[in-house]
Amino acid sequence: MKTKTSVLIIGGGLSGLSAALFLAYRNIDCIVIEKHQTTTIQYKFSGISARSMELYRNVGIEYAIRKQRPRRESNIVVMAKNLADEDHKIMEIEQADTSQISPTRHAECEQDRLEPILKKKAEKLGADIRFNTEVTDIRQGMGKVKVLIKNQSTEQTSEIHASYVIAADGTNGKTREKLGVSRQGPGILQNWLNVIFDTDALPAINGCYFTASILEDINGTLVPREGIKRWSMSVQYFPQEGEKPSDYTDERCKELIKRGLGKDDVNLNIVNIKPWDAAAFISDKFVYERVFFIGDTAHVIPPTGGFSGNTGIHDAYNLAWKLESVIKGIAGAELLNTYGQERQPIAYQTMQQALARLQAWFKDPSNKLPPVEKIIPDNNVVFGYRYQNGCLIHKTGQTNQEVFEDVNNPTVRPGGRAPHLNLENNGQIVSTIDLFLDQWVVLTGVDGEKWENTIQQSKWAKQVRCYRIGQNGELKDYSNSFRKKYDVGMEGAVLIRPDGFIAWRSKEMTEHPNELIHEVFNRLLFVH
Repeated sequence: MKTKTSVLIIGGGLSGLSAALFLAYRNIDCIVIEKHQTTTIQYKFSGISARSMELYRNVGIEYAIRKQRPRRESNIVVMAKNLADEDHKIMEIEQADTSQISPTRHAECEQDRLEPILKKKAEKLGADIRFNTEVTDIRQGMGKVKVLIKNQSTEQTSEIHASYVIAADGTNGKTREKLGVSRQGPGILQNWLNVIFDTDALPAINGCYFTASILEDINGTLVPREGIKRWSMSVQYFPQEGEKPSDYTDERCKELIKRGLGKDDVNLNIVNIKPWDAAAFISDKFVYERVFFIGDTAHVIPPTGGFSGNTGIHDAYNLAWKLESVIKGIAGAELLNTYGQERQPIAYQTMQQALARLQAWFKDPSNKLPPVEKIIPDNNVVFGYRYQNGCLIHKTGQTNQEVFEDVNNPTVRPGGRAPHLNLENNGQIVSTIDLFLDQWVVLTGVDGEKWENTIQQSKWAKQVRCYRIGQNGELKDYSNSFRKKYDVGMEGAVLIRPDGFIAWRSKEMTEHPNELIHEVFNRLLFVH
């Protein structure tokens, strides 16, 4: 087995497997080490945001995800004392409309189905993924990271030398602690149990089928899952009152399920019980020398709002293209520091939005939740976050004040996601989002040929793809929307990073474009 790699990923869950896929797609060799024997069997995460689907679409797994149809077609959420309560409230949950801001849409795919898709595609592209293996030690020095691993079946130990390590071993992982990196935040807010069970009960209340229920009698949820029998229950337990997960035996869980269902005459079989914490933490560092923290290792975000798993996916994508740039010698190593500069503030503000929703949706008997924050619309949290500092160049005196902007009226300043716009290419409709796959892109007005010539004659020509946009451009814009949406003139230019974020913009042509382009790329890629 390989003992050297460019990137070693500790943790083969949602974030770790996403990182492996994004790196393998870029032809960066990587090894994933995961202590569990298989991908998850728990229903941890299901709502893949439209922004995350843009990223998965880029690496070719959108169709595979959408084939995993929701286990329940209903979009009804019930709020009641129990499922026999006649005085209940029914909410029809509609996903936020993204048709004007993205070429794709939200997807429902439970994590136990998503992880095998990520693993299969990553391995097909060359990733080396090893389950049932744990990391026993990690040491940095001499321009590399030495990682000791142990096969948990044979107890055979070996050593892997990596140029870089991605720590994706989750909130209870040991990597961050081993490196002495602390974390801050409100902490553990609520203690929960996920109980997977089979029952012959129908997922309906008064004949109305539902996708989830929030029930007062158990201060938790009952959710129908796959097939006609599988369900899950999430309930709180209270360590401050002396409770521990082991107190919740199969029999006690059955009693709670019956209380939630509102009836005793029901067949039940407990399949799995797993504790978890609704917590809020942010790591003090996202980058520690040659180790990078992503997902729950970097930030623990409550599940309310569905932001947590998606934030980890975005971490992985942000980091993957930067590692590629450095490993392939395109950029200086300082580019990797921008991962933490960009992602840490976004993770913190996203955590605040999840906390705001937790406060609004659930009772807080332990009084641990922080003061209520203003709830920002989901689309603005998912699409509208903006990097304040990092791999971007602001116009002098111009910075982004608000972390989240109105995604329907974006400022199109450096640090924000490049807006979606449908254009025509050889008779086919193409979104600008689909242009930003694996390289830098310059979009210019229809008279921006000088920018294009400048880049083609520069040392960056192989890393940059140029498109002129307009009624007579390479990409047709018959509605003349590009100039308004991207806020540039007919000779203006916008430079977009491989992750689809704006790095630099010039509204018009400049006097010395050759010198300017040279300066821009040297600053962005830390080339000295």
